[in-house]
Amino acid sequence: MTPLSGIPRARVIRHDRGDDPELASYLQIEEWDMESRPVMVVVTRAEEVGMHARVTMISGSPDQAEQGIASFRDDTLPAIKEEVGGRGGVLLIDRESGNAMAITLWEDEAAMRASEERANELRRTASEELGATEQPRVERYEVAVFDKS
Repeated sequence: MTPLSGIPRARVIRHDRGDDPELASYLQIEEWDMESRPVMVVVTRAEEVGMHARVTMISGSPDQAEQGIASFRDDTLPAIKEEVGGRGGVLLIDRESGNAMAITLWEDEAAMRASEERANELRRTASEELGATEQPRVERYEVAVFDKS
């Protein structure tokens, strides 16, 4: 266990002044004094670097929006938490058009890829719940910036 276990990993700006590599992997060193000691240390939540996201767009029916929301909340989110590397999800919906965008977050690309089969099942269910008028569109991305503050 490291001295800062429980603190998310962070990007290290500098790691060239004799600091402990294990500790430095958790800190972002912003400034150093003349004796090579950290002056300003910022603990950041950059652990999400390397995270991946699966984005699913569904053209649904406005009168079935609530069913789709319930399906995402009650079925999709718990399923993500059960998967190794599942980090959560977000559902965006336009209640007037019934169009929805589900974003699921994964620890890394391997975790996202390993969840594909289950994701396909959940997507079929969600499409039915939302009254989809066409096949969902799915895209996969690397998460470049993520802030949950």
